Amino acid sequence: MTPEQAKREVIKRCQTSVAWFLRNFGKIKHPSAGIIPFHPFNYQLKALKDFRKHRLNIFRKCRQAGVSKISGAFALWFAMFNSHKTILIVSRRNEDAMSFLREHIYFLFNNLPVWMKELWAPIKQNEHEVFFPNGSKIQSLTSHPEVLRSHAASLNIIDEAAFVPNMDTLWAAGWPTLQHGGSVICISTTNGVGNWYWSTWTDAEAGISPFHPIVINWWDMDWVIEYTDALSLEKKRLAPRDNIRDCVSRHEREKFGPYWSPWLEEQWNALQEQGEGWKFEQEVLASFIGSGNTVLDKTALAYVLETIRPPEQKIDGVQPYVHPSTNNVEELNFSFIDPDLGFRISKKPV
Repeated sequence: MTPEQAKREVIKRCQTSVAWFLRNFGKIKHPSAGIIPFHPFNYQLKALKDFRKHRLNIFRKCRQAGVSKISGAFALWFAMFNSHKTILIVSRRNEDAMSFLREHIYFLFNNLPVWMKELWAPIKQNEHEVFFPNGSKIQSLTSHPEVLRSHAASLNIIDEAAFVPNMDTLWAAGWPTLQHGGSVICISTTNGVGNWYWSTWTDAEAGISPFHPIVINWWDMDWVIEYTDALSLEKKRLAPRDNIRDCVSRHEREKFGPYWSPWLEEQWNALQEQGEGWKFEQEVLASFIGSGNTVLDKTALAYVLETIRPPEQKIDGVQPYVHPSTNNVEELNFSFIDPDLGFRISKKPV
């Protein structure tokens, strides 16, 4: 087999499997370990399958899960190995848009083998967009109400959707365009309740939304990174699941959730030292309860969720009512109430 034939075989393998492409040619940058091979973790591999299987995907994730990295890698693969595709990345700020393209697209591309970079040498490249010779392009733009509608794309990545201003307006404007095709990957940590991201996630989780929900809890992070510290020359190991155990006491469960590990305790301590302890619920536990600086703290909200009971009786439509003193019969119409909810009696009166 000649070198050119070997390259063609490699390209065919890459077109078939994004995971194979990343395992064999991908590189990522870790703040402590430096540049390391991109070997997707189990939950990242599952996400790649979801990207190809479902048109609309939404994440609820914890910090350090590498969701932006795997989404950016998928975007680069999609552009390189599929002709005439448009990938749009939407971020809340201009700095975020440039950073996503720089850290999750350009870095991966710049560390590919020389022959790949020559074959796909961009015909145009700047801080916000890259155009490849096969007609595909990747654009990373700041969010505004018309961004989805005015930039019809084959793949749309919405980064930190819970923090994008006027996300409901942006989505409403872009949805008619998306209905004609185009996939969506919605990435975010939680940011309180009542916003577009919270509503969309809860509907997806309940199965009443076109979005496919992908949840990544901290205990799902099966990654292990071992390196030698540049200053101390000591060997280090980063692994969230090392020495993981169930939380036993009520105090532990309220503080950490269902599980504990030394890594989790380090995350909690670090945020406390930074004066941002409230972010632990939001960014590490990926919880909507208590995130976003809500008026009620997480303990009160958790108590409400734990103690709420299903109704003993649900009434809808027209129902007869007999007055207890006069025995007069009346008809009460409950049809004005949401038919999915009805009139709920949580406890029958004595």
